[in-house]
Amino acid sequence: MPPMIAERPDVRDVARDDPAGFLADAGPRVILDEIQYVPELLPYIKAAIDANRRPECWLLIGAQDFTLMRGVSQTLAGRVAERDLRNLEQVSDLETFRAFFALTCASTGQVLNLARLGRDAGVTGPTAKRWLNLLVASRLVVLLPPYHRNFGKRIRKSPKLHVADPGLASWILGYRTADAILQGPALGALTESAVVAELNKAAHHGGNPSRLFHWQSASLEVDIVAELDGRLYGIEVKATRTPTVRHADNLARWCALTGGEGLLACRTDRVRTLGKGIRTVPWHFCQPT
Repeated sequence: MPPMIAERPDVRDVARDDPAGFLADAGPRVILDEIQYVPELLPYIKAAIDANRRPECWLLIGAQDFTLMRGVSQTLAGRVAERDLRNLEQVSDLETFRAFFALTCASTGQVLNLARLGRDAGVTGPTAKRWLNLLVASRLVVLLPPYHRNFGKRIRKSPKLHVADPGLASWILGYRTADAILQGPALGALTESAVVAELNKAAHHGGNPSRLFHWQSASLEVDIVAELDGRLYGIEVKATRTPTVRHADNLARWCALTGGEGLLACRTDRVRTLGKGIRTVPWHFCQPT
C-alpha cells in the first residue's frame, strides 16, 4: 500500500521529522499520496532521484495542482513527468469531461465511435477528438488498430477502445463489488479490457513494444490479434468458466483463414487444448508463446 500522508497525522509527523528515514523505509518503488501535506519531503526525493535516475520509481499524487505548490517546480525541475489533465489540454469544463470519460468507460471493449461519444457527452467533434487523445496520451485509454493485413477480407478501419484500468472503469460505471461486476452486463467487455491490460503490461515489462490489433470484417470478428516473433495469434475473450468448442467458432474460422494460432482467454484455471490450433488459457496470464 502507498504511504498515506493525508489520512494519518502520525505518518505525516514521521515524514516531517525524519524524511530520510521515512523514504528509506518506503522501499525502492514509492507511491506518495497527498504529497502536498508534506512538502518537506521534496528535497529528499530530489536527492534520491539524482542518486538513482531509473524511471518509474516514484509516483506523487495530490489533490492540489503541483505547478501551484510552492517549491515543486524548482525542486523537481527536469525530474517530474506528473501532469494534471486539465493543464495538458486546458479542460475547463471538468463536469463535462467527467461525463465524457464515463461514456468512454461504458464503451470499453467496443469499436470506437467518436462521433457518438462526442454527441452523447454534448461536445463538438474536435473537442471529443482532443479529449480522447488526452486520455490515450495519459495512458488511461488504449486504442487497438485493426490488423493491417486483410487476407482477402474487407476489414473495418476503426480502432477498438479499451480503458487501460478495468478496475477504474468498473468504479466509474457504478460497480462496487465483485458480484456486481460478475452479474452485470459489462462483464464481457471488462474482461476483454483486462486481458488487453495484461498483454500490454507483459510487453512493457519484457521490453518489447506492444503489437496488439483487433480484427473485424463483415463476417468475422476476433477480439485481439497479436504479433510476436513473426507468429500471429488470435485471442478471443470470454467470461465463461466452462469453455466449449462453440466459444471458439470465430477463432477456428480465423485460424483457417490466416494460418495463425488461437487462444481462448477465459475464467478457466488451466491451459488445455480445445481444438486444432486453439488453446484455452486463464485470462490473467494470457500470453502468446
